[in-house]
Amino acid sequence: MLSQTSAFLTRSIRQESRLLSHHMIRCGMVLMMLYLLGLQVINTPRLGASGLDLIGNVMNCCYWCLTLLGVMYFSVAITEEKEEETLPLLRMTGIRNMTLLIGKSIPRLAVVVLLILIAAPFLMLAVTLGGVVPEQIFASLTGLLCYAFCLSQLGLFASTIARTSSHAVSASVLLWIVLEFGSWLLTLCAMAFDEWGFGELAKWFVWFSGGIWERTMWHASGSYLMFDRGEFQWHPQMTFHLLVGLVFFGLSLCLFERFNERAIAQGAAASVTPKSLLMRMGLNRSIPWRTWDSAIEWKSFQFLAGGWFWFWTWMIGLPVVSISIIVVISILVGDFAPAEVYGISLMMVGTGGLIVLLARLFGSLLNREIYEQTLVSLLMLPRKSSVLLRQMSTGLLPFVMPPVVCFGLGYLWMLMSEPRFFEDTIELILEPWFWATLSWAVVTVFTGTLLSVYFRHGGMMVGMALCVFILPFMGGMLIAAFGGVVFGGIGAADDFFQYVVPVFLMMLHLAMCLAISRSILRRVEELGAK
Repeated sequence: MLSQTSAFLTRSIRQESRLLSHHMIRCGMVLMMLYLLGLQVINTPRLGASGLDLIGNVMNCCYWCLTLLGVMYFSVAITEEKEEETLPLLRMTGIRNMTLLIGKSIPRLAVVVLLILIAAPFLMLAVTLGGVVPEQIFASLTGLLCYAFCLSQLGLFASTIARTSSHAVSASVLLWIVLEFGSWLLTLCAMAFDEWGFGELAKWFVWFSGGIWERTMWHASGSYLMFDRGEFQWHPQMTFHLLVGLVFFGLSLCLFERFNERAIAQGAAASVTPKSLLMRMGLNRSIPWRTWDSAIEWKSFQFLAGGWFWFWTWMIGLPVVSISIIVVISILVGDFAPAEVYGISLMMVGTGGLIVLLARLFGSLLNREIYEQTLVSLLMLPRKSSVLLRQMSTGLLPFVMPPVVCFGLGYLWMLMSEPRFFEDTIELILEPWFWATLSWAVVTVFTGTLLSVYFRHGGMMVGMALCVFILPFMGGMLIAAFGGVVFGGIGAADDFFQYVVPVFLMMLHLAMCLAISRSILRRVEELGAK
């Protein structure tokens, strides 16, 4: 068994090390570290304990990059073998379940560990800027490595029980939310028990919630830097993440045969079975509208988005979920929420639903056609590629209505409960930065669609991380540095930053959308010509 594990592990590491994308990600990580270091050196004369500020920025960057890569990268370790129908071939070589799980998870963990270690030299430079000691840096890196191990086994578990990569990614996201923010739910339960008169049970939930919160990477990374001065280099969070990772690995090992016996036994026949639970239960038997004038729009609406069943599910489900959340919380805490809380909840759920739908639909618009090998057949139709892509996108637009309706209901609710809400809305619409933000959201969708053409998994997630977190963070720091050097501070150039900068950004966003559209079209034509 040991020789099989070693051979499979060596093979997997060699395969992973040959991928160009891994080297590009490491190069991007180095450039980001250099960028953060350069800005910190510029701002050092204006700050105290500049090294502590630098290591805090680097740790935040590593945390979110690690989380994003973990959700995308670790969670497809087994599902990619199922989708490529190579899992039976691996089992025919005599590889056992433990060997397969170790060989599919450890090489991916090694790739992520190398990405974390890239930040180590830059973290050591923070000592020269002051405010931090080497022991804090060692503890921070050790915490990241333990968090990476836990995340790798979490993704491996999701990949083991899921049938497709998209389901595995969704399961990984839910498990990560429970792991990092599940203590908030325990705190809510403690408040409910205290309100209902169960004082001892409420105290136990408060204690348990506090213990879980202190062992999350979100909280622990800050405690390493702000409260510890190197007295302890091993923290409870590290032990917690190692134990949770081992538990997830044990669950993956125990449940591997149960959730993958069909893929192992039937091979290619496993892909013939219905892909969704609704289809297996016979509930998704909507009659296809083959009399539509354009079959391309119908294809996107029916097969990619889910058809009328999911349209009405989203339309009814979003408002119901929004109201139910507030009602349940009100019952738990024993106090009814004000009227405007329901309106705010509807607006927030509508906005979140719009983000989820746009990411899900446009992220798989071309990706599914490429990897199901149907893109070439579509391009053979007697129409231009640009017209074809526009028709495919048009079929997804009806699914924008459910979150917009949910947001509209919340807006009407706020108009009835808040007298000045309409005036505040007008003031917001007249702000140039409001339109710059909307145009940037459009750029995010275009960027995610472009990356989904190149990446098999997680293209839209990478695009959202790039456009929502990384670029605004770097651009905001550049604008702040520019204002401090040229104008002596942001306050000296209020009109410039309030009007000129957003107008310039909107023009830049328009140019970016046009360039990205051409890149998508060019890439699709290249794939169609192969």
